[in-house]
Amino acid sequence: MLEQDFDAVMKELAEDGVDMVFSTTPRLLKNTLSAAAVMPEIKFLNCSLNVSHPIIRCYYARMYEAKFLTGVIAGALSEKRNIGYICDYPIYSMPASINAFALGVRMVNPRARVLLEWSTVEGSDIDSVFENYGVTAVSGQDSLIRDERSGKTGIFLWQGNQQVHVANSLWNWGTFYRKIIESVLDGSWDGLKSTSDAGQTINYWWGLSAGVVDVSLGEKVPTETARLVRLLRESMISGAFQPFDGPVYDQNGEMRIAEGEKLTPHQILMMDWLVENVDGEIPKIEQLVPKAQELVKIQGVLKQENE
Repeated sequence: MLEQDFDAVMKELAEDGVDMVFSTTPRLLKNTLSAAAVMPEIKFLNCSLNVSHPIIRCYYARMYEAKFLTGVIAGALSEKRNIGYICDYPIYSMPASINAFALGVRMVNPRARVLLEWSTVEGSDIDSVFENYGVTAVSGQDSLIRDERSGKTGIFLWQGNQQVHVANSLWNWGTFYRKIIESVLDGSWDGLKSTSDAGQTINYWWGLSAGVVDVSLGEKVPTETARLVRLLRESMISGAFQPFDGPVYDQNGEMRIAEGEKLTPHQILMMDWLVENVDGEIPKIEQLVPKAQELVKIQGVLKQENE
């Protein structure tokens, strides 16, 4: 949906008596806020991060949990030192996913490097870069389906000229929407609202334990690796383990997470640094294609502000 169409659509929905609206991109955040201000009888949610507005609720998924597990798979299966990672938008939560993947790689393959490339950087030629560095294992885009034939998604291997799919990190948005709707039906939605302090925001950030993200293993994953992935998955769900257990160092050799330190959700969301076994950087906004710049201005890790 285009931003300019949102207001007209909202007017129609209000006339139809809808009770809840999910706007599924940060690009619609401003429009969602405007609609919520004049339609307080409707529950509004926007798919975004790092947003504090008491009249709407925001939501996203802890994809970094699934990325850690796919990093373990890529590290175990890669025959080369370099493992490719394709990212799209340099927005908050993306560095956490990149770092978690790299830490998963390092757990099983300490000498491997994660070669980070951005699909939204102007003039990028990712295939050529990976070919030059001899990359045979790649983390591509995430998937909404458990399908081994779904293009350059999840973890895939280059074997000669053949692309072999291995595993997917999954967004289970249907599970999220069902949980939110159930919270309205059972009264817990209003319960959160009634116990909140004035002006307090309520955001949802769910992961493996809620079933909002997951990993789908293909037939090419060896039995031993699959067993390790399932063990780590269950440990994360139970809370016994999390990907950012320290010590963790960044690309400059600075300790970012000390041994025994537990990061808060805010610290994970707001990461603007990369771990030591990542080769690449968070691009500056002027390096991106125009469409990406629009999104990064709303919710991006603006690298030039950190230099």
